[in-house]
Amino acid sequence: MSEIMSIAVSEKQPVTEVEIQNNYQTYPEFRRYIDSLTTSQSKKRYSRVITHYCKLCGLNPHELVNLGTTDEEKIRNASIKLQDFCDDWLRQKQQGIELAPLSEMISLIMSVRGFYKRNWLKLKEGVGDNVLLLAPSELGTYTPSKEEANEFREIMRGKRDKMMIHLVSCCPLRKEEVRNLNWKDIQDFDEDYPYILLPSKRLKGKGRYKGVWFFGVICKTLKKELVEWQNEQKRVCKKQKIQWSETMPIFTTWNRKMKIRGLEFWGLTAILRRATKDYKTKTQKRITLHDFRRYFRRQLNKARESGIPIPEDYDYWFLGHKLEGVNYAYSQIEANIPNMIRIFEELEPFIDIDLEEPKETKYQRLEREKADLLDKVKDLTKQISELNKRLSEKHDSP
Repeated sequence: MSEIMSIAVSEKQPVTEVEIQNNYQTYPEFRRYIDSLTTSQSKKRYSRVITHYCKLCGLNPHELVNLGTTDEEKIRNASIKLQDFCDDWLRQKQQGIELAPLSEMISLIMSVRGFYKRNWLKLKEGVGDNVLLLAPSELGTYTPSKEEANEFREIMRGKRDKMMIHLVSCCPLRKEEVRNLNWKDIQDFDEDYPYILLPSKRLKGKGRYKGVWFFGVICKTLKKELVEWQNEQKRVCKKQKIQWSETMPIFTTWNRKMKIRGLEFWGLTAILRRATKDYKTKTQKRITLHDFRRYFRRQLNKARESGIPIPEDYDYWFLGHKLEGVNYAYSQIEANIPNMIRIFEELEPFIDIDLEEPKETKYQRLEREKADLLDKVKDLTKQISELNKRLSEKHDSP
């Protein structure tokens, strides 16, 4: 079985497009799962993964779903099959034989779980967890410091790419959201603090993102870079005799013939991989845009610890997450924009990688001054008490 797994997962015998198309056209179980995915990249990737898993098991998608006569039998047999595969991979790994990289194993486990879930069969709890639990130690997560984020930006090879890192550190967008961002998404561009407001249909996907908003404020130093980049775009468009408009993507590229187009998904991935190769982190981990979402959250918490009053709901809007159990708040985001911008003005030194963090915020200064006043009041209270005592002794004396 290990030999079959090695071939199926490590792609020594890669899946062909014919096999994928045959599964899609022939089996509604396969089609049901693939059609539920939101992006073309996900569809392409997981079509290949599920087809590999079918080859591994020697079964077609219909047979994978129907591994018994009752739902209980189907779930039990499907869970055992996936768990056996994970156990075998782990045994081989402990012996120094890696049948497939951990990242591929995680992708396969999550994809197979999703495949069964879309076909109304939820695998047993804990299936594949013995492999998934390796992720924190082997893949890890990386949260850059402000200095590291600045260094990473500086090794990016062009004005556009440097600006991208500056943007995601201030406005923690996901990869697809960065690609699809256009000039029209930036509102009040002439103000000191323009902002980005994206409804759920413009975010990563659908389903669990329904009712979600993303709100991000453009810091002053980033605005200057955006103005320069916009002028560059207009210059290229004029040279190509193309009408520039606000619906044009912010992150564009052009070839040698100066033909302008939006940045592709894999183009953005290649940019980050190339930059990571130039910039070696302590963890040696490939840097992703998601690392800057963790950076933003950490800086947000640091600002909150310094005394800046940041409502908890704002975290969800700043990160494009779904408010839990507070559905009415979705409609209130526009009413909160002025206050969120005011709070961001105080957050800016913590968030903007071009600025130094304040040694003391105004809230910390007020707390210090309050503590000093309380000490003085305490001393004065003690002095008054001593004076009253002396006066009392004087009145009591004959």
